[in-house]
Amino acid sequence: MTTTETKKVVHILKHGFAICGFTRNVPALWPAGHVWVGFEWANAAALATCTECREQGRCKHDVNPATDRCVFCGKNRFQRENEC
Repeated sequence: MTTTETKKVVHILKHGFAICGFTRNVPALWPAGHVWVGFEWANAAALATCTECREQGRCKHDVNPATDRCVFCGKNRFQRENEC
C-alpha cells in the first residue's frame, strides 16, 4: 500500500445507513475510505471490516418452521450449526 492509498473500512448498510452508526449520513457523504456492503447480502458480515458492523450483521437466524430455513440467509439447520 502506498502512502496515497487509504485502508478501506467496509460497513454494512441497512435502510440506507451503516448499522454501526458511525455517521447518520448516506454513503455518498461518507468520509473517504469508508465503503459498504448490503445487509441482505448472504456474506455481509464476512465482507465487513468494521468490527461493530460485523457483530451486528451476523445472522440471528429467524427460522421459518415450514421450511426449517432462516428467512434472512436461507441456511438450513445443518448449515447454521457450522456458520454465522
